[in-house]
Amino acid sequence: MRSAASLLSVLLVAGAACPPPGPDDAGPGDAGPDDAGVPEDGFRALLDEESDVAELAGADGTVKYLLPVAGVEPRAPLYSTCAFQDTTAFPYHLPFLSSLPGGDDLTFDDYIALVLRRDTRVWWGGEVLWRPELAHPISGSPGVLLYTLYTEDSPGNRLIADDVRAVFAALEGCAPAFVGKLGFVPSSNEQRLTAQQIQAALAAESIAVIIE
Repeated sequence: MRSAASLLSVLLVAGAACPPPGPDDAGPGDAGPDDAGVPEDGFRALLDEESDVAELAGADGTVKYLLPVAGVEPRAPLYSTCAFQDTTAFPYHLPFLSSLPGGDDLTFDDYIALVLRRDTRVWWGGEVLWRPELAHPISGSPGVLLYTLYTEDSPGNRLIADDVRAVFAALEGCAPAFVGKLGFVPSSNEQRLTAQQIQAALAAESIAVIIE
């Protein structure tokens, strides 16, 4: 699928397949030009308009997200709130979390535990990219909100089908403008191998997996 290959390249260049950010990554002081459409707290809890993505996107068009893991006790600073962050002002998750009340003491190790490690994960982390020109691989309707999911390539933490199911369900709740338009894109070689194995089963559940 040529168009999927192109968008995957965008996501890879944007860093979706890279290791999580280090503690010295860009932070609140690196905010770009003011944008009247972005809330003052630096994120939206819902994407209820397609235009919300453009308002929050970084230079490459992607928007970083953090979504609560169902069934896990909420914790500061997001608790049970979904967060689609102003990715121009906050290109990385950790500085964004640190900017919120109750998040200023989070360390890089905390971030790894809370976002990447299965046993301690509180938030799903990743990126979304809106591609209105693409046809959805299951419905055929125009427009796909591509999403990646950060995982760690280590025993017990690698991508599984239930991870994609969980993030798909969370995005359907937190991005109502894109219900029926979601497509998961694997962002590492390890994820790609898993995606090839689970693609058909997830498609039967109307969960699209897009592989180059």
